[in-house]
Parts: sequence; structure tokens; C-alpha cells
Amino acid sequence: MSAIAVFLALNIGVRVRMEVVVASLCVALLGSASTIGRTWISTQKWAVLLAFPIRESTLIRQTVLVATGVLGLDVVCPVILFAALSADDPGIWEICCAALFGFGAAVLSVIALSATNIRARLGSLGALLVAAPLGIAHVGIGAAFAVAAAAVSLATIRELGTAPQTRRRAAAGSGLLLGELRSSTMALANTIGLVVMSAVFTVTMAGQGFVSPLGMAIVTANTPLNSYFSRYPSTYAVVMAAPRSDVVFARYYLGVCLFYAMSGAPAGVVLARGGAGALVAVSELAACATAAALAAWAMERFRPVTTWKSEREVLRHPRKYLPPAAGLAAATLVMLATSPA
Repeated sequence: MSAIAVFLALNIGVRVRMEVVVASLCVALLGSASTIGRTWISTQKWAVLLAFPIRESTLIRQTVLVATGVLGLDVVCPVILFAALSADDPGIWEICCAALFGFGAAVLSVIALSATNIRARLGSLGALLVAAPLGIAHVGIGAAFAVAAAAVSLATIRELGTAPQTRRRAAAGSGLLLGELRSSTMALANTIGLVVMSAVFTVTMAGQGFVSPLGMAIVTANTPLNSYFSRYPSTYAVVMAAPRSDVVFARYYLGVCLFYAMSGAPAGVVLARGGAGALVAVSELAACATAAALAAWAMERFRPVTTWKSEREVLRHPRKYLPPAAGLAAATLVMLATSPA
């Protein structure tokens, strides 16, 4: 991700406002922290860790700090590198403050999505919601508040990772993806984060005169939904053993395709208003959703990931980039084919 951020910053030449950097950090950190909380902290492995001769308070703080380090590599570093190398360099002071804000927000995001006590979760989430507008108004003040709130949250947290797992209760007859979104906080947070990132990215690029379907492809990187059968191997085994399994996978493909189209609609509206034209934007969106859903369907139908010890291994598998790549390629072909000679 850092390499991609550096490549884009050096080649597309856009101006990045610090307000956009702060907002992007908050959204991306919440989405990534949701994945870490679901697949790493709030699992049965936490009970195993508690059996070691380590004070629970020490284990909790070390776990939060390690998770913060992971978020720093996955989210903070790419965003800060992109901001630092963009055409409109905001300056070393703003960059340092944004980095501090990112790490403080990372701690708050992990605690907000992994703490057992409802007060700890709401307190950290509330602090993050306060830090965001402060950082948008003045990045230095926002960074100071985020770091201070993170230190307080880290010092006062007492329970982590032992919250009961979300019960899966899809309504009878509902689709696989709809049931997953209703029952999985991780999938829902990931979806909302990607839609917001897609819209913000497209608006920012359109403001610089850079009209691209890349924003539509961003929403197709919805790993929890792209790897549905890989994450539930027992479900995959039952579906494959049952009659008419192709019908189930066909419904999965249609659901993913429709979901991608709905998620990418905000980016399509921005492109249409930015001069691309309504018909071209709709065509690009349809091509992107169709190709990305086809890639996700093919992977889950014929080559699901089954040899994993932790669900996080599936979510971080390199093949998660195939649906966005397929969607971007298809949308780009439509854009080139419909562009005036």
C-alpha cells in the first residue's frame, strides 16, 4: 500500500488538503480496526493468551500497541506518504501532526471496536469523533487531542477481546451478502469505509481535473464479501455437496455485482457531473461491477482459500486485489472506448 501511495503521489500530481488526509485516516482506521478486532482480538485465541503468566493489563496494552503498529503500516504510512509526496506539500509540521493524529486515532479505533466494556467502546469512539473535526479545523490541535485521548483510553481500559461474537441471524430467504452485512460488524464497517473513501477520492480527483474510474474500483476491494466462502469453509462444503450448487454461486455473483454497483454509485455520480457524461459513467460502473464480481465469483467457486489457521489470513491474502484490478481494467476499457478520438 505504501508503494502504491508513493507511485500515485509521484505520477498523478494532485493537491491534497490536510482536511482530506485527516478524514481519510479516520475512515480507513475504523475499517481496518474492525477487521483486526473481528479476526484477531475477539477470538478464542484471546482466552489462550490469558492463560499465560502475564498480567492481563499488560497483555491488553501490548495487544493494543501491536494492533496500532499494524494499523500504522497498513493505513497511516500510505496516507502520510501520499500527502507528503503530493504536488502541494503541506509542510513538515503538518505531516508530523497528521502522523501523530493517525497513531492516536489508531489506538482509539482499536479500543472502540475491541473493548468489552460498552463505556470504554463509546468513550474511545466519542473521542475519535471529537478528534476528527478538531483535526480538520487544525491538524495540530486534533493531533494533540487524539494522542491525549489515546493515552487516557490505554491507561483506563480493563477488558479487551472477550466480548461475545456477533450472532449470525440472517432472515429466512435473505441473500448471503445481505445476511453477512446484517450480522457482521466487520463487513458493514468495511463497506461503509470503502464507499466513503471512494466518494472522497473521486471528488478530490475530479477537483484536480483527473477523471478516472479508480474510485469505482475501490469499493470492489470489499474483502469480507469477496472471500465469503473462504471464510466459511463449512458453508462451502455444504453448498458443494448439496444439489444445485451452481444456483447458489450464481446468486452470490448477482448479489456481489449488484452490491458493487450500488456502492460505486456515488463515484459514478461525481464522474457524470465532472464531465464524463451520465451514459459513460453508468457504462463504466456496470463494467467495473460485472468484472470485479466475476473475479470474486471465480475465486470463491473454483479456488477458495481453505488452508488457513486464522480468518485474518484470508482477509489479507494477496488475491484480494484481483477484483479491484479486474473492475478497474474493465472500466478503463469502457472509458477509452467512449472517449472522443
